[in-house]
Amino acid sequence: MAARFGISVPEATPDWPAVIDRVERVIDTNQGGNGDANVRATGVELFKGEGRFVSPYEVEVNGQTLWGDKIVIATGASEVIPPIEGLPEAGYITNVEAVSLPELPRSMSIIGGGVIACEFAQIFARFGVEVTILGAADRLLSREDEAVVLPIALHRDPMPSARAMTLPRIVSLDARRWRGNRPGREMLG
Repeated sequence: MAARFGISVPEATPDWPAVIDRVERVIDTNQGGNGDANVRATGVELFKGEGRFVSPYEVEVNGQTLWGDKIVIATGASEVIPPIEGLPEAGYITNVEAVSLPELPRSMSIIGGGVIACEFAQIFARFGVEVTILGAADRLLSREDEAVVLPIALHRDPMPSARAMTLPRIVSLDARRWRGNRPGREMLG
């Protein structure tokens, strides 16, 4: 079972190419025309359309009112490329390209301190990549309740380093890609 997810047991050695293969198969299944059928086959009622909450237990979707103790709103997400001077010229990858890298980098910087940034930082840190999270807020997961964030912060797993900062510009030197514009910056790739 673990091999399906790119983990070899008993050593629990992560296998990056196997993980990439698994990610691609899951994406193909969900986007290959039968993703909705796969979700419904698990017993989930799936409604697509414009929705709005009409009470704490009711949501209206395309004129139909739905009720439930728990309601999951899965709106999807798309990356936001921050307007940092020099970023397009220096080069960057998004979460989509990150899970398609043919091999793992020695280190990486992730711009943003939200849920997706932390998720990807944790993934790559567990594979031994030195990860630095660069966010503008005074703490990671700043939109989340501190009562939820504190237990995560105290967990003893390998945690990427995090720095609160703004990046006014990114500079590319030679043909290599660099992040940041101050002494001590690190090269990616």
